[in-house]
Amino acid sequence: MSDAPTSQTAVAEAMIATLRKKLRDLANEFANGDINREQFHTLYERYQSQINLAALVADEAAARPAATADETIAIRRNLSGKALAMAVYHYRSERFIETLGGFDVPYASVRDILNALRELAAQNDVVEPQTHPYKEHYLLFVSGKYTVSMMVFSHEPVVRQITTVQNMHADFEVANAAVLRHPRVIGELAVPFFSLVMRSLGKRT
Repeated sequence: MSDAPTSQTAVAEAMIATLRKKLRDLANEFANGDINREQFHTLYERYQSQINLAALVADEAAARPAATADETIAIRRNLSGKALAMAVYHYRSERFIETLGGFDVPYASVRDILNALRELAAQNDVVEPQTHPYKEHYLLFVSGKYTVSMMVFSHEPVVRQITTVQNMHADFEVANAAVLRHPRVIGELAVPFFSLVMRSLGKRT
């Protein structure tokens, strides 16, 4: 019996890894023109929902051995960060090219951080995610080769949430690389973040 939570966690993590590969395959399919934007968003949301369920199983299984497991799980749920809004900043055009959830963080508030991230990206440096308090919320910055994603969370995001945004940002850059490498971004983009932000807001795409 004592090995049951460990077994559940292992199965859930294996499922997450399999689904992550499916998401990256989707990004490549969109980049190659094999699927359209609507197909990408619909399938991405489906796989990401399955990942979310598997992650919930893994996290709750890990908490089960504790004497106050139910209370611990309740606290985690109540104080977990929810993605309220996000924006993608494009380095070359120096502007926001995508926003979701009523993103209203003034550019002046994040200009210095964005400039620093752009300089690091230009040097091909690996940039770790950054989390900064912002009013009563938190801002998560995830940088890539062409862009940086800014996610507004209700509470400080945990490691698994940060990893989710990192994966989504990587998929975003893979799917839209042909557009993002140019000085101007023209056309509709495949946006993996829809499933994360709109689910938190109780909306569907």
